[in-house]
Amino acid sequence: MSNRRRLICAFFMSLLLLVGGSIGGGLQVGAAEGDSVDEFLRSVGVDPSTAIHQEGLLNYAGPVCPGDGWTCTTETTRPIVQTAQAGGTNIFECGLDEGDCVTVQRGAEPEVNAVTLFTGTASAGPGPITNMAKCNAADNPPNQPVQNCTISQTNESGKNSASVNMIVNQNDTGEAVDQDASQTASVIQENGSGPNLANISQVIRQKAESNSASVTQSQDAFQSVILQQTSGTGDNSAQLVQSELQDAKAKGETTTQTQNTDPGLDVVSDVNQTSTTGKNALLLMQSTDQVQDVQASGNASQTQGAGDGGQKAEIHQESSGVSTYDADQDELQTQTGTAGALVQTQIGPIDCCLIFSQLGNPSNECTVDQNSVLSSGDGADQTTTAITSFRTDGNCTATIHLETNDGEFNDSASGQFFFQVSNCTNDECSGGLEEGEQFEASGATAAGTGLRNRDSGTISIAGIPESATVTKAVLVWGILYAGATPPSTITFDGVPINATQGQVSGPLCWGDTNTIGYSADVTPLVTGNGDYVVSDPPRGTTREDADPSGDLPFTDGATLVVIYSGGGANDQVLTDFSYDTNTDADADITRNFNGINSVGGFASLILAGPDGQDNAGETFQFTGNGSFTLENTWDGSDPQHGPSFPIGNLWDTDSYDVSSVLPAGQSTFEFDYVGGNDCIGVGAAVLSVSQNSGPVVD
Repeated sequence: MSNRRRLICAFFMSLLLLVGGSIGGGLQVGAAEGDSVDEFLRSVGVDPSTAIHQEGLLNYAGPVCPGDGWTCTTETTRPIVQTAQAGGTNIFECGLDEGDCVTVQRGAEPEVNAVTLFTGTASAGPGPITNMAKCNAADNPPNQPVQNCTISQTNESGKNSASVNMIVNQNDTGEAVDQDASQTASVIQENGSGPNLANISQVIRQKAESNSASVTQSQDAFQSVILQQTSGTGDNSAQLVQSELQDAKAKGETTTQTQNTDPGLDVVSDVNQTSTTGKNALLLMQSTDQVQDVQASGNASQTQGAGDGGQKAEIHQESSGVSTYDADQDELQTQTGTAGALVQTQIGPIDCCLIFSQLGNPSNECTVDQNSVLSSGDGADQTTTAITSFRTDGNCTATIHLETNDGEFNDSASGQFFFQVSNCTNDECSGGLEEGEQFEASGATAAGTGLRNRDSGTISIAGIPESATVTKAVLVWGILYAGATPPSTITFDGVPINATQGQVSGPLCWGDTNTIGYSADVTPLVTGNGDYVVSDPPRGTTREDADPSGDLPFTDGATLVVIYSGGGANDQVLTDFSYDTNTDADADITRNFNGINSVGGFASLILAGPDGQDNAGETFQFTGNGSFTLENTWDGSDPQHGPSFPIGNLWDTDSYDVSSVLPAGQSTFEFDYVGGNDCIGVGAAVLSVSQNSGPVVD
């Protein structure tokens, strides 16, 4: 990461801390009130003693004074603090070709002291105050590599209006081209009953052309927006556009072309809109268009993007009024050319829009549209990833499109909760929960609850070390049914979720004709140890007693599997979330794990699924270097609300010590259900193999 980008990141972190934290945290009123004005200025790297203070009915900072009666200054290269009297107006106009633009706009101190944003208390005065601020790329200046704009507006019942228009054009020729541009905008608007309006546009255009024999072309662009709008009863409205266009062409013997390869995100936005009863509305568009072309007689390399780069948008809206947002992310990467030896690499991550992104009203609506298209020559190394997430009290729709030379992935989802990581690596594309994954230097724990005839159950997770971080959390549940396939929805810790994987298998001998095992990635909803409530499972009978009979469908239970890192964890963890029963066509349940790195330490296998009973036998076999069997272990041992069933609670989440068949050097392991009188299913298998040799010491 360049020093410039480090400084920008540090600046925005300090700004977020001052105004109340990142998205999802409560905004602290007073970021630009009273003595905190100086604190605010210091947080954005400004010496308060250099600020120009304007106090009056009509305050103006900009190139042309509106006329008589205005307190005016043209010195916008210095920070401007404007304090308007009741009924007055603050206007700020700053050209970004002049340097950084910083302004604080507020009402007169008596007015500010009378404002109570969250109770709606009215204040005395002849009329509302109007705050207007503009940061503009005046005259479309070329080669302006760094543009910063900071606007803070505090009001009671008048309008806060902020406009930011940033444009950078870079056009270079020569043997060595190093184009590096950044745009940062921060808009903080606080109001009582008045509206907050913001319009932010960031555009970076970079073009490089060369006919030199040997040429290196480097293009790096960085755009960042922090937007926080808070109103008591007023509306919040914003439009945010971020666009990067990079074009590099070269003809010569040897050529190196790079675009956005510096570490860190390239396009980032952080939007927080909160109101007590007002409306929230947001239109957000992020786009990246990268083109590289080379005609070289010798060797050449082209690289676009970085693994920790790309686009990221975070959105949080909260109000009892209706909130809406439309978020679009568009990424196009194109590489063409010829050379003696040409190495082409494209990496394109995009990420939107944050869990708990919309709260407070069942009529909330949002849309997320993510598009990433990578086009290059034969033999190119291409990877693109889309992280898609939302949580709304209303309804949200997400559309995902990923494309490489030889691979394509399309998906869509709608509802109240969605979290998915989709990926295309060269010609292989996937999305949603994968049946098998491996995790290094990790640990695994799991717990479950019986749900037969119940409307809820509690899963108690207790095995995560205090300093560990959750890497992945997967919820698994199973349903017995006859007729139509039951819905794939369930509520996890108060959040309605949809299964991202479902597999039908044989019946479990309760008058059902089939069962289905569902699983969903719930990683954003699991923070560590604690109780997690699973509710609203598909069911035909609702009661809490000791009788397992009733009407189909039966949701037998649910298990939460948590993979974590840190806290001393040093296991190789292998997972399999496929589902089947011993009553399916092949009458077999088998899980195979390959690529194991056993060093002779402790190893354990977690299994979860329906329909174990303590009055029926089953035999499990564990095979590695040798094998052993266990009898009558699938006994419905998970807890459930209300009395337990006499035959067991029909759902198991059990852990088995399999160290004896995984000595040092063993690379394979197999689990098999090999016989018994019990109709059972398995929906989760998680193998943990310690990378510490020798016995475990507590």
